[in-house]
Amino acid sequence: MKVIAGLNSTSHKKSTKFRIITSVICVFVVVSMGLAGLAYWGELRIQSLENSRHASVFSNQRLADDLAKFDSLGIHRSGTPGDVATTQWLEQEFKELGYQVRRESFPVSSWQIDEALLTLGNKTVNVFPQYPVKPTAGQGITAELRLWNAENKQDYSGKIVVLDTDFWDHRADLASGDFYQRILAVSNSGAAAIVIITRAGCGRYQAFNAPLALPDWKVPVVLAGENDAATLLQGLAQKHSVSLRVSAKPQTLDAFNLVAEIGPSSEPAIVVSTPQSGWFTTTSERGSGVAAFLALARWAATQNKHYIFYSNSGHERGNAGAHVTMKSAPKPDQVALWLHIGANAGALGVPPSEGVVKTRFVMTNWWQLPKTWALFRRHTGGLAWPLPLELGVTAGELTEYHNAGYAAIGSFGASPWHHCPNDRLEQTSVAATRELALSYAALLAELFLAN
Repeated sequence: MKVIAGLNSTSHKKSTKFRIITSVICVFVVVSMGLAGLAYWGELRIQSLENSRHASVFSNQRLADDLAKFDSLGIHRSGTPGDVATTQWLEQEFKELGYQVRRESFPVSSWQIDEALLTLGNKTVNVFPQYPVKPTAGQGITAELRLWNAENKQDYSGKIVVLDTDFWDHRADLASGDFYQRILAVSNSGAAAIVIITRAGCGRYQAFNAPLALPDWKVPVVLAGENDAATLLQGLAQKHSVSLRVSAKPQTLDAFNLVAEIGPSSEPAIVVSTPQSGWFTTTSERGSGVAAFLALARWAATQNKHYIFYSNSGHERGNAGAHVTMKSAPKPDQVALWLHIGANAGALGVPPSEGVVKTRFVMTNWWQLPKTWALFRRHTGGLAWPLPLELGVTAGELTEYHNAGYAAIGSFGASPWHHCPNDRLEQTSVAATRELALSYAALLAELFLAN
């Protein structure tokens, strides 16, 4: 009986193991078939747009023209001539499409920067004053360089202190984590000035977003690029005295949000938004989103649905424009969906020949994940698997809208060119911009159109 019992037990274990393996295989097959079906459905959805009367709206040429226009307008810092010209350009485009258009104005503190230069012997390093700008007095500051080390107590009094940092450790934002407190700690150490080396791949300095409410620095704070790191580190090793001169004048500029509305206002609104401003020209960072935004506006104008489009300035100043927008926007219960196109929709990598950056994300509500994946899966260079907003992993204005209670979906990404002065047209993918616009249009069609 013991032998029989043993045999029976062994057989039962094998049978159970077989059933588990079989079940796992079945689940895998079912999930795979489901994903394949979703992928096929998503492809058909997008192809129907590509083959429809709307095809020209999403053409490579149309998007390339919009990207070139954005790039030609120059610096897009909030309230600058390039930023205002962008508002004027978009305003004209929306009016021609039949939208009701208005502006929202708000003041932005800024500086006219005449000179920002670090001199080490016969070498010069172009630097950028980190907002809020603190100019140097008189003929500038001449002092020894000293590398900041929080663990090693040193005398930083009267020194120009160097902070060597990975740009993305701080999410490109002064207010992120402890970065702002680190800068304050250095300034409180008696330092005469601070030089921050930013490392992200573009080679040049990269500015950190700075909310309007930040108080002035105690000492000048400037940014240096990765390409100048060797010069600075050599100066540190040789204990060189260096000279820093920052000449800048404070000014208050008028920045503008653009609001464009179309369709029956009795319906809940479908909101589409994007930032238009940034530290420098920002073609891959901001221009690709603006081009996709315009493509969606042209497509939406052909439908009898209630759309509101917001193009926001003030992005690099703590999402200032978004805060203004939310004061006048419909309440969350009057908005069917808030779709936000964030940073780096079409950003290329380093070098650009490597293709579109892989660090691009789509955020949505968890129940929309399968359909979102199906519609965004074909992207050039790929997109990360869509993530649920419920995780709280958002960025930029999308965070503001989600936290305010709007049903939201959005995209954003990281790029080596982010907040870098050499972010231009050459760093921007037309194909990736087009695919993002098509995917969003297909999603809106699925959610709100009967056909």
